[in-house]
Amino acid sequence: MSTTEIPRPLRLGVLAALLPLAACGGGSTGGGSYDYQVVSTDLAAQAPLGPLATGLELDVGVYTTGGVHTPAPFGTAQTHDGAIASVAARSTGLITLLGRRAGDTAVDVISGASVQSVDTFPISVADIARVDLAPPEDAAPPVVVAQGGLVRFGLALSDAGGTLVLGYGAIPVTFTPADAGAAVASKSLGLYGARFSKTGDATLTGLGAEPIDVTVIPADAVTDLVVAPEATTMSLGGHVVVRVEGRDATGGRVFGLTDVVTVAATTAAVCTVAPTPTAGDLAVTVSARAHGACEVTATRGAVAASATITVQ
Repeated sequence: MSTTEIPRPLRLGVLAALLPLAACGGGSTGGGSYDYQVVSTDLAAQAPLGPLATGLELDVGVYTTGGVHTPAPFGTAQTHDGAIASVAARSTGLITLLGRRAGDTAVDVISGASVQSVDTFPISVADIARVDLAPPEDAAPPVVVAQGGLVRFGLALSDAGGTLVLGYGAIPVTFTPADAGAAVASKSLGLYGARFSKTGDATLTGLGAEPIDVTVIPADAVTDLVVAPEATTMSLGGHVVVRVEGRDATGGRVFGLTDVVTVAATTAAVCTVAPTPTAGDLAVTVSARAHGACEVTATRGAVAASATITVQ
């Protein structure tokens, strides 16, 4: 099983540092019927298949072999030792594993064909010893966030030996004061979502790590918005990432704009937008659907900003 050490300082795109996934298919009776890969919406690179963190879940994609990345139907899946890991859910081309206690086991993937075959891949489970969080976009603490907005911190979990472990669910992170905010549930492996409900000073502390200072301000204190596309032109069918920054009356950066600021393409016939949380605090990917001027607008109450991208 591949391992990697936690980088210091931790970056937002921590998953980009993960090693490529080695194909783990090919049990003794399966002969390599399937390929397997960690599935995550924020995966910046292919990740090692585990170790899985105790108490957390991990989605594993099941694909046809031969380099064609097609989800593969299968009959069922089961672990060799249910006390170490179990199959929490399954669907076409996807297995969700739950880590139960530290140890090594394997998963049998059983085909649904009339002549059944079994393919096997190994999985390790490890206890979480440390939870490293990083401020969004490497902001210097205290991180100023908008009340009620979703703010994402870089996330990396490691075991006692410093090896990266994977999983989503109840991550051991403490809010101080306890009623300052709460985690936002997601299946992210590299981002920790939080929503702060009270204004004032707070801290966010991952297990075994140093706290991150946060200052929560009213969402209405966002007095300026900047819409910044990575490019001002794109081809038909192309894509451009657009980032939105918020600032307070002092000109300081405000994070946690998701759910506080609305981003939309006001020229829907020309382009569309889709959230892209790995690209920044509030970022979207703009896709061109027709030639012309694509206008992207960000609004928060009476505060608004826009940018134009020309689709050539």
